[in-house]
Amino acid sequence: MVAESAAQVFHGRQQGHISCLPVEVLTDAFTYLLPKSLVIDDAIGAHALKPDCCLHRRRKHDDIINISHVCRPWRSICLAAPSLWNLLWITDEDHFTPRTEEFIRRSANMPLEVAVRDELRRNWRLFPYQQDVNPFKGPLIHPLLKFFNLVPCALQRLKTLRICSGFSTSQDFTSCFDKPAPLLESFALYFDHMGTDGVESTSHILPSPLFSDSTPSLRQLSIHHAEVPWTSNIFKNLTLLCIWRDEEHEADHVEVNLLLQIMRNCPEIVSLEIGFAGPTLLADDSTHPSSLTSKVPALSLKNIKLYGMAELEPVLVFLSRLQTSRLQSLIVGHLGLFLLNIDDFVPQTVTFDPRSNLCNCLWIDVDPNCEWVIAEQFMLDGLESKMTLDPKYFSLRWLQKTKSSFKRHISCLNDDNGVHHYEVDPNDYRILSLTFLQRMCPSSETIRAITIRGSDSALDELAFEGIFGYFSNLYCIEVRHNMDLVEAGSFMEYLATQAEVTEECFSADMIALQSVHMLIFENVEFKPGNFDFLCCFLRHRKRREAPIQYI
Repeated sequence: MVAESAAQVFHGRQQGHISCLPVEVLTDAFTYLLPKSLVIDDAIGAHALKPDCCLHRRRKHDDIINISHVCRPWRSICLAAPSLWNLLWITDEDHFTPRTEEFIRRSANMPLEVAVRDELRRNWRLFPYQQDVNPFKGPLIHPLLKFFNLVPCALQRLKTLRICSGFSTSQDFTSCFDKPAPLLESFALYFDHMGTDGVESTSHILPSPLFSDSTPSLRQLSIHHAEVPWTSNIFKNLTLLCIWRDEEHEADHVEVNLLLQIMRNCPEIVSLEIGFAGPTLLADDSTHPSSLTSKVPALSLKNIKLYGMAELEPVLVFLSRLQTSRLQSLIVGHLGLFLLNIDDFVPQTVTFDPRSNLCNCLWIDVDPNCEWVIAEQFMLDGLESKMTLDPKYFSLRWLQKTKSSFKRHISCLNDDNGVHHYEVDPNDYRILSLTFLQRMCPSSETIRAITIRGSDSALDELAFEGIFGYFSNLYCIEVRHNMDLVEAGSFMEYLATQAEVTEECFSADMIALQSVHMLIFENVEFKPGNFDFLCCFLRHRKRREAPIQYI
């Protein structure tokens, strides 16, 4: 009886073992152990200026390899699933070749995701005193060439190709880019134009036509420090287009009309990012934004980022010609230009996502010294209850990052390296910041919480009276700085001034910043004089029987 009972228990456990699941279920479960795909996300966020173009997040297969050695049944399942082995990470390390050959064999005929990164060469250049002396300063055969030697027909199988590497002028890479790539969906090239000696080289010129002008499946294209003719047929049907050039080279900037034609050829484009490559206007182009009537439909476009603009008229012309309805992020970087109004770089005709008018929170960063204005609206569901029910655990920054259901971001940045610097009048910058916020938030009463980020020098120049006069329905005000401690003396002095002015009105109905019930200070060092300003405001609110509920 005891033996029979033990056998029944063993049989029951065997039936409940994970290996008794269908092979399809186990295979699907194993896919969660795979490294992250190399495909670039179409909707690059406002803060993801470059979608990991340098491939810092290395993809590792340790988990799936370990699973394949747990037991014979699991190993047979893993080896019989080509989709578990079709992502290849190619480096200039000597040991990559055997693993690559084995992965290619296991992947059978599956489309390949391939990343190429010359890690030893980059590490040698960045940390020369921590590396062994390498007289060759890199492999004799470039890892990209070595991969194509292993897989001669790789272009026929590539689904994703991402390269972060330098290219020696002594080696010919034409064969890597001159044949059709019918399955290629995502192509990203970051040309590392710094040599091992630290000397910057010229941009790499890719073969023309690229991939024989045959990439019918291509949707994501990102090219840094390499040249592709703007007339190339590769700029078609893209959902993401990211082109960065060298700051010193102005010859290959795209002209506005040509960029608009590219937008016509990419009707489903989601993100456009151009760095130090235009757009520009032709010298004899007398086109003015107000005289343009025809629009280029860009109904899926969410993100526009234009960096290194030497003048803003091309930006106005380009944006005025676009017909948008879902735009959420607009970043314009200029080279030390004088700005007085948001209309200098954002035409009135630009249409943002209508959900922007429902946003109830605002984050602003205005710095006249660094010459930037950054604002982000976001929507928090259930904001009122979050602020009132348990304010002790309320964090606007954390909610912005993790709980916001919608965001809209507009930035005006100075990309100047010091060559085109101009002195900025603080009064002019106050005007710019106010027009910026008024244009961005036409429905000011919907904003219930605001975060102001900046150094003390930036806060000193901020137009608090204009900001809080416009946003008169605020419940929560947060002042913070990410890096160092700030005193925020100018903000506390503004609070005290508002309290004193209200007290002088001799009206019990008058309350300074009446709608505000929550103040949050993060990374703020309270100095005695500034703390007195804050206490003056708090005493006023208490006397008027409208105390601040949480600070």
